Amino acid sequence: MAQQPDQLTYYKYAYEDDFTVIFKFSEVNLEEVFERSLSDVGFEKLDFSQVSQIRIDGDTYFVTINSSSSQFINRISNQNKIQLAKSEIESVHLIGANQVYLLDDKLFWSKTPNRLRWEVGLVLSKFSQDAQKNSRLFLARILSSIAAEYNIFSFFGVPVEEGLVVLNPVHSHFEFVLIDNDRSKITTFDGEKSLKDELELIRLTQENFDEPKFMKADELFSFLMNGLNYFSINSLPKKITKSVYEFSQMVSGVIYPEENFKPREAKNNTPHI
Repeated sequence: MAQQPDQLTYYKYAYEDDFTVIFKFSEVNLEEVFERSLSDVGFEKLDFSQVSQIRIDGDTYFVTINSSSSQFINRISNQNKIQLAKSEIESVHLIGANQVYLLDDKLFWSKTPNRLRWEVGLVLSKFSQDAQKNSRLFLARILSSIAAEYNIFSFFGVPVEEGLVVLNPVHSHFEFVLIDNDRSKITTFDGEKSLKDELELIRLTQENFDEPKFMKADELFSFLMNGLNYFSINSLPKKITKSVYEFSQMVSGVIYPEENFKPREAKNNTPHI
């Protein structure tokens, strides 16, 4: 690999032997708004010697992050009529053969089918106003998209002493988890949990009651399917639906009153029920 220019920085996320994700930042300012979230998720910063040793294969994904403008992103959103997925602040558009993900007017991610090199454009002045939220949300979307190819699914939530609490993105502070049935493990911001241990999958409710309520397996399956962190114009892969079903049979679904949930104050403090 050619000499690394001074302004380029690289981060690496490796999931077992399945896949590797390389983030390349063209400017220091762009790196800074992602740096904390990359560390939270498990990326490591690479030095020059490590960059030169990056192995190029069919399971290595390169994501290049450059500066962009709101005008350019708005042009994509306003001119393109093929918008096939949308939430309050996110949308996915089909432009030619490419899927283009938009996070408001702050970020775009162009994903070319059957290619592992993707471009991301970032409007630094807007993205940096809530850098943790924006960077975690984007990391959740891009990692879940890649992980789905390897039969790994994801949802927003946090680890607790009893297991996992499934939350919406805002209430989880945009923390997310990866579920790998094949390896019987869960990857969280705190590390890994084994699916071989007794595990509770927790749903919070505003109702008040003294004893926790248990969900039936089909109720838990439906709850998890609705909360999947998968945002794409493509339909959910059938193997992921199968994995979610199998997971719902392996864990206990429990409903707790929301007022009993004690969220973490910092990433290194485990919340509890």
